Amino acid sequence: MSEAYLDVETTGLYPGKSSLTVIGIYIIEDDGSDRVIQLVGEDCCKSKLLEQLEGIEKIYTYNGHRFDLPFVNAAIHVDLEAKIPHRDLMFDCWRCRLSGGFKAVEVSLGIERELKGVNGLEAVILWQKYKRENDEEALERLLLYNREDVVNLRKLHQKLMEHPLWATGDTIEVLHEDFIPMVSQEASQQLVSVSREYWGNLFVKIRNNPHLLRSMTPRAFEELVAELLDREGLEVKLTPPSKDGGRDILAYAQTIAGQHLYLVECKHYRPDRPVGVGIVRALYGVVTVENATAGIIVTTSSFTSGALAFRDLVKHRLELRDYSNLVQWLRGSGKFD
Repeated sequence: MSEAYLDVETTGLYPGKSSLTVIGIYIIEDDGSDRVIQLVGEDCCKSKLLEQLEGIEKIYTYNGHRFDLPFVNAAIHVDLEAKIPHRDLMFDCWRCRLSGGFKAVEVSLGIERELKGVNGLEAVILWQKYKRENDEEALERLLLYNREDVVNLRKLHQKLMEHPLWATGDTIEVLHEDFIPMVSQEASQQLVSVSREYWGNLFVKIRNNPHLLRSMTPRAFEELVAELLDREGLEVKLTPPSKDGGRDILAYAQTIAGQHLYLVECKHYRPDRPVGVGIVRALYGVVTVENATAGIIVTTSSFTSGALAFRDLVKHRLELRDYSNLVQWLRGSGKFD
């Protein structure tokens, strides 16, 4: 039976706000031959993933049921669990009384790594460093980290099959009913902690050097704006990088008057390239068609006089935030500490 061990790297923890950076796949063929495939950046797409998984009869992950596979589905619209049988080895670990994240389980079972001390937070930072500085060493380190993830998934599977509590079927019966909520809460707290630490560190750097905003990739800039909105208490969803329908972020606010929808467009422009009235009119048109509450444009540049004049005509339906407003937004709230 051909099987695949899959693990993804991302720019963050939440599918609606973050992007795929690496999809790692360790394939074991029927004849015992094996190979590691890594889709990177723009290659993390539906056609290439399905091409690599053609003929695969089973996928194995660690916490893939709650993270990797939903993330893939949200990011590139591939519902792997509907296409290929999937076994999440994290649930097998729980049955075998092995708790904690993948790295903690590796230590418990004596599974070693060549790359020491790298975690999910550093994986995010490595990708940003590669994109921002074209740092090939950062990318190489990220790919080695991901490679060890998928290869060690196979080693974990083999170790678990030797465990006396290994369940041969696909349905895992957890013996202690209170074990799942306990582990789920712990895992959730760890994920939130990693995310807040990453964004907290980045906000501090940008506060001290606002020009870093202009060195970000356009997608990273969208994610930063989404995080700012999230910390303002809005529920946010980041649209796919292309064909976003004229809005990069959907932001929902629940108030006493009901739910409000804000369409947010992010323009990562050079200082000498102001956002013109055409873009402002286009977003207002989308706001009107979708019956949204208002539109927001956030830019690392400025707005032309025509754009500002049009905003004034529909001021309750359109908000424009330029580079100066954005810097004040970042500096003006203790929420970012």
